[in-house]
Amino acid sequence: MAHQGGGNSFKAQAIDTILLVSLALHLKTAQATDYIVGDDKGWDFGVEGWAKGKSFKAGDNLIFKYNPQNHDVVKDDAAGYSACHCERGMKIEAIAS
Repeated sequence: MAHQGGGNSFKAQAIDTILLVSLALHLKTAQATDYIVGDDKGWDFGVEGWAKGKSFKAGDNLIFKYNPQNHDVVKDDAAGYSACHCERGMKIEAIAS
């Protein structure tokens, strides 16, 4: 004979598990860190070592602060980055501040 109420107990455990996983994912997202590329100097020449000692995680934000008269930020692929070349008309991905 089947145990009565067993299905409800399983459902309650499944709901509890889903809630705990959702909470853990929310907390992980809430712990994202904002990094200003170049620290106090912002994005400019001579910022090669700014990332030293930092531990980046998925979900962290890289903020590019730069003078739009001197620089821009575009999304590029690995080949374009390696060749130091971006295709004409590439979309700017960041807003100057």
